Amino acid sequence: MDAPAVDGVEVLLCAPHNDPIDPLYLEMPSVRRVEGGDNALIPELWRDGIVAAQGDVIAILTAHCIPNNEWVSIVASLDMRRCAAYGGAIVLSSDANAAAAAIHLLRYAGVTPPQTARDLDDLAADNSVYYRSDILACKDLLPLGFWEPSYHARFRQAGRRMAMQPNLICTHKNQYTEIEFMAQRWRHGRVFGRMRAQEQPFAKRVIMLMLSPLSFFIFGAKLTYKIIRMPALRSDLLRALPWLSVFLASWCWGECCGYADAVFRPNRTV
Repeated sequence: MDAPAVDGVEVLLCAPHNDPIDPLYLEMPSVRRVEGGDNALIPELWRDGIVAAQGDVIAILTAHCIPNNEWVSIVASLDMRRCAAYGGAIVLSSDANAAAAAIHLLRYAGVTPPQTARDLDDLAADNSVYYRSDILACKDLLPLGFWEPSYHARFRQAGRRMAMQPNLICTHKNQYTEIEFMAQRWRHGRVFGRMRAQEQPFAKRVIMLMLSPLSFFIFGAKLTYKIIRMPALRSDLLRALPWLSVFLASWCWGECCGYADAVFRPNRTV
């Protein structure tokens, strides 16, 4: 990916301190590195980049989501007075294997093309645009990272709009091994479960922990329903199903562990 040659655009490469970056990227104009903690999670790296950024408008990607050639110009054209956030579409790479297809279905089923311009309650931060001050205003959430569902909930509570921008397109090119993604799902699920439960009184935390084994079946049923309703996704479901089940189980086990943290170690930080 080349750095965009557009005046006023900076590119921040946010990576853990122990994660090497090709020096050629850092020699490009308007590119700088933001170092996160060793083995930092993606939402923590996003947070670090948002805090370090100098611009008012923040466009977020991951290394797995490659923007098309019009991406920067589309970001620049968005009316940030209208919406607190815009989310784009994410296409599965044509050479994706079964594990990559499973990752795509698990993470991006809701934003796979075709998409239409419409208001959203939630969006995938892996291809998204925000007004930086709206994120920084959530001061109590920032220490935990940019876990987008929490911020989106704040935007909804404040009556702020979020919208799908269907021509803001990235291609998902998976770079995880199966073991790496299982570990990532477990870690993310654990943080999600802990954050969700810590907002509740102790008795409800215990109930959430007891019921947590059902999350695999509930999450799986919702995801399957979403997939079968979208013709563009159905063709990948059969080949992806084994890995999809494994990755979903990894998330749900992490979520269970997060509920257990909230019950047995309530003072643990995320």
